[in-house]
Amino acid sequence: MEVSKNVGAIVKNLIDSAREGFNPLPKTTTIYTVPSRLRDLSPNSFTPRLVSIGPLHKQDMNVQEFEQYKPFIFGDLLKKVDSTLNETTVEACVKKVLARLDDIKACYSMTNNTYQDAELVKMMVMDACYILFILIHYDLILTNNRAFLSTLVPDLVMLENQIPFFVLRDIFECTVLKFQPTSYLNMMLLKLLENVKPFEAELGPEINHATGTKYDHILDFLHESYEPTSNVSSTGQSFIVPPSYSVTELEKAGVKFVLNKDISKCPLAINFESNWYNPTLRLPLLSIDLYTEVVFYNLIALELRRLKTAYFTSYVVAMMNLVKTTEDHLKLEGLKIARNNPSGTQYVVDLIHNLSKGCDLKEFLYAEDWEKIHKYCNSPIGWTRRTYFSGAWSYIASISGLIIFILTVIQTYCSIRGK
Repeated sequence: MEVSKNVGAIVKNLIDSAREGFNPLPKTTTIYTVPSRLRDLSPNSFTPRLVSIGPLHKQDMNVQEFEQYKPFIFGDLLKKVDSTLNETTVEACVKKVLARLDDIKACYSMTNNTYQDAELVKMMVMDACYILFILIHYDLILTNNRAFLSTLVPDLVMLENQIPFFVLRDIFECTVLKFQPTSYLNMMLLKLLENVKPFEAELGPEINHATGTKYDHILDFLHESYEPTSNVSSTGQSFIVPPSYSVTELEKAGVKFVLNKDISKCPLAINFESNWYNPTLRLPLLSIDLYTEVVFYNLIALELRRLKTAYFTSYVVAMMNLVKTTEDHLKLEGLKIARNNPSGTQYVVDLIHNLSKGCDLKEFLYAEDWEKIHKYCNSPIGWTRRTYFSGAWSYIASISGLIIFILTVIQTYCSIRGK
């Protein structure tokens, strides 16, 4: 009976929830919580192991030990500006953050309401200074404590572990530029991110090293570093990947695999040349290391949340189609298109397929090339090679057998005519 009296309130609550469910995140939001369907695939890829940046993981137990070092690091950076720890520098940093506090709050899709404005300002200044400390001491850390760096850098590219790029830039101008006036924040970041880049191509050939005003945060900076310098093939619309063929199946169809060395325009470039006599699929070097899982999962999460151009989502879907078994990966290794992985070939195959489970493909970067592959494999020559011939040697053996058969028929015919 009690429930029936509250029908109106329950209905109103449900309607309000439904309306809220259709409200998109504000356009100012740039730092998101990761969807549970992605997090469940690889929880460790989204949870910082060493250091918390920003408010979303500040209370995590696993980062508390390192929080005590931040004041020391903050002080060390300030001493480089003024050995007397003059309040002027700190005041300039605080004023910069306070002036954009509303913008900072708007960047986060979810913040801990227990943080007062003063606490949030302190957090932004301290975390920005920590990142800058790492950047200016990068070479020293790389030489003396590479293991520390291998744990730290993945933390800095996690989607939930970010501060707005404009905060980092403002604090950079208040501190580092005072004692390194010729430094560029973007160039320092590029050097750090070389550790986690998933492809061999040079990061950010078109990035404006001087200003860096268009980036949301460090993960976005990494994503935009791979932005193609020219138009790439994409439908720009919803696209269903046609029936796919693995490396092994394409090899049977006569397709040749080649390392794509022309990656200056797009580091993720995959190109298919459909000459019937020499069809060729050009691929970037597949190099999976201890950072790959974290980097790819967070880049995919960023593309999913921001609806950014799906460079990495498209690449993962393409590789999921091509590398279906360990045999496929071993073939790419043999052709120097994939590197050997210390964890084994099966690990690589499993990782590619696990990554693809989190992909929500709204556009496919390689739409035109996949259509060409599909058409070639279903053309008379492609279908014949794929159906009757198994690789180059079988193809040669079959042709040789056919020639021997024809010669035998001719010889038999000539013998009969001679009699």
